[in-house]
Amino acid sequence: MKPIFVFLGSLLLLMLFQLASAQIVGYEYWFNYNLNSKETILLTPSNNQIILSDINTDNLDFGMNTLTIRTFDQNNNYSAPIIHPFLKQSNITLSQIDSFSLRYWFDNQINNTTSSSFNGNLFNDNIYAQNISPGIHLLTFQIKHQNTLFSAPINEYVLVKIGSTNDTSSIVTLEYWFDNDINNIHVLQLNGNQNIIFIDSLLTFDINAGLHSINLRFLDQSNQYSSVVSQFFYKIPEQENDTPQIVGFEYWIDQMSDSATLIPIAPSQSLVFTPTINLSTLSMGMHQFHYRFMDHSGLYSAPLTHLFAKSFIAGSDTNNHLIEAVIWLDNDISNQQTFPITSLDSFIIYNQSLDLSSIFKGSHSLTYQFKDVRNIYSTPITDTFVKISFPISSFTYSQSSFCDTATILFTNQSIDGDLFFWDFGDGTADSTEHSIHFYNQPGNYTVSLTVLDTITLQDSTLYQTVSIFPSTFDLIFDTVCYRESYTFPDGTLVTDIENSTIYTSYLFTSNGCNAVYETHLEVFKIDTAVVQNGLQLISHQDNATYQWIRRDLNNEPILGAVNQEFYAVENGIYAVVIYKNNCVDTSSNFTIDNVKIEDHFYLSNFISYPNPTFDIFNVVFDKHFLNIIVTLYSFDGKLITNKGFLNTNKLTINLSSYQNGLYFLKVSTENVSATIPIVKL
Repeated sequence: MKPIFVFLGSLLLLMLFQLASAQIVGYEYWFNYNLNSKETILLTPSNNQIILSDINTDNLDFGMNTLTIRTFDQNNNYSAPIIHPFLKQSNITLSQIDSFSLRYWFDNQINNTTSSSFNGNLFNDNIYAQNISPGIHLLTFQIKHQNTLFSAPINEYVLVKIGSTNDTSSIVTLEYWFDNDINNIHVLQLNGNQNIIFIDSLLTFDINAGLHSINLRFLDQSNQYSSVVSQFFYKIPEQENDTPQIVGFEYWIDQMSDSATLIPIAPSQSLVFTPTINLSTLSMGMHQFHYRFMDHSGLYSAPLTHLFAKSFIAGSDTNNHLIEAVIWLDNDISNQQTFPITSLDSFIIYNQSLDLSSIFKGSHSLTYQFKDVRNIYSTPITDTFVKISFPISSFTYSQSSFCDTATILFTNQSIDGDLFFWDFGDGTADSTEHSIHFYNQPGNYTVSLTVLDTITLQDSTLYQTVSIFPSTFDLIFDTVCYRESYTFPDGTLVTDIENSTIYTSYLFTSNGCNAVYETHLEVFKIDTAVVQNGLQLISHQDNATYQWIRRDLNNEPILGAVNQEFYAVENGIYAVVIYKNNCVDTSSNFTIDNVKIEDHFYLSNFISYPNPTFDIFNVVFDKHFLNIIVTLYSFDGKLITNKGFLNTNKLTINLSSYQNGLYFLKVSTENVSATIPIVKL
């Protein structure tokens, strides 16, 4: 008899929770959907059962079969049948068979299967590997006895020798070593006809479990070695040879594998196991039950999972009340609304206001259910109702910012409208549900959508402003001084500018529209040329502001010398600083060295004051002169007035009637003269 193990604990737990007041008293099973051949097994009555049992399969054919099982309670109520497929394999041993056929293939290439007869001996002689490359390969083979089914596939790793079948020299020795440890070579004697060597014959007891490399070479009768072949392999941990026995049952609920419970079991290869599992702390509703078995070596079976429902037993909770209402429309449970219930009464009349303005007119369904303190929901209840028309205008458009012109898609999102009227704010309209409109110039347009219900004649209008912004083009006229720097609107800095230019800057406005600036930049250059006529210096630059300076006196400004023309009264090096159009430049230097020394009194001969003056200017000598002639000249040498004084040592000149500026006062007496510059303020 070939036993199979059937684990149905989760199914019985399902019956426990669905039929809390019933007890399971037995189960029935049958094979291959043949209900007429069912077997009935009685159990000790219990609210929960986990069954692990031997079932006789002697009368079944080898190959795939199905097992169907169901439980029943004391009222002869049956659970839903559970169907499990399983494979029955042949239990014939090689010692019982005297005629075999063999098929095999290498490296999982089942399409390249080779078949041959096999007498149960000299298995290696039946494997041909002429077309297989030297090295380690996976050999898979099946054995068939007469007309029976093939056995389950058997996998073995084998070593294919190096060398052609046409070699005249016979290979007599295999040498191999592990992990480049050539000092520990293993030697295996071969017969000359052996084409493949099963890896089982290679000694691996002296290496640890895990990943290793094996290096192999062959020696022939003439003591010639082949090239070394190296391959990786994995040595699995050694297993005990005794028959495994089940020693434990482990289970957990839902995804709580960290809190799994292990129940010890007396060692056995088959058992009927009915543990009592406490689920009092588990919430009501659907859950998952996971379980697996452990053998005496600590290895686990693959876990099995079943769904079950824990239900509430009526009358066990007298303090139950509703805490929450859940409502949704038209089967749209994803958009359900939740409302708390504060009443502690076991019977309530529930009223809840709902905003239905966003749903369309016509027939709808309203579904609601309630949750109690145990987090259990009632069965959903659905009612239908009719929403009367209540138009609400709403629309969107395709963009939020436009430049110069725009083609805009207006999308209607109104509720309960039958007729539509668009006003685009530019004198045009439309009556379609959705509309595309073209604006040919910038501006702010008030767009409205009116929707009308044709039955109730109710309407609704929504207004929105659509802004279309203009691109800009500006001309900028500016001036820069010769060889100075200038920054254009786009941030470009140009230095040492000598010639006028036109530069275009491409930018964007704050609304994302194009902004083009064309800058006409004029370079202004001051004419610094000066004409010298004796003691007179004249600047070429007209209509400017001037300041004559003494270069030989650390560029000291000459008081009152602020005109286009300058008359030098002292020898020295002169230049003029010219200001115009916010620019400034300085002329070249000019040397004056022909002012006669006899034209001046020594400073001890006279004094003059105040200078500069607003009106009165005085000259006082250190002695009386009988005849003094005074001549007043403008800054450019033009005669303004002259006057004579008799027998005096003090001259008083009234300048109040003259314009502000630089004047030259020439004083002559007794064949001696002096010229005094005067600044009139």
